[in-house]
Amino acid sequence: MKKSEPRILSGFPQDLGYTNIGLQSNTSKESLERFLLMNSVLMDNAPLHIAVHLIKNIDTPPDPYAQIHCHPESDEIGLIIAPKDELEYEIILDGKETRVKSPAAVYIPAGTYHRARAVSGTGAYVCIILDPRGPLADNITVTG
Repeated sequence: MKKSEPRILSGFPQDLGYTNIGLQSNTSKESLERFLLMNSVLMDNAPLHIAVHLIKNIDTPPDPYAQIHCHPESDEIGLIIAPKDELEYEIILDGKETRVKSPAAVYIPAGTYHRARAVSGTGAYVCIILDPRGPLADNITVTG
């Protein structure tokens, strides 16, 4: 395996519908912005996929902006980052819905059907998929 050189990558803005799991929703860019920070397209030999959702002043839960899906061969980690209790997320893991407040981490083993959705507050959700391709059609399963 070729060793990568050290790099600094700038975030690349993405529409919520950019991947095959994203949906159009009532969430405006003033409330939620998504940035791709690392993947196999932005960096040769990238070890993983990292995207961040910047959440701003959500006071009414938006429509879900991602479909329930799984990564059959890759684990995922979600980081809910904000001062204590200032950002709330709805997390669905294999059909079970849980509300989680910042700061928190969510571990999603490969094959777990899941979805994360901002419910209220301000902060960031960092999505780390242990597959540099990220959520592409050939490495993801989306439910109806």
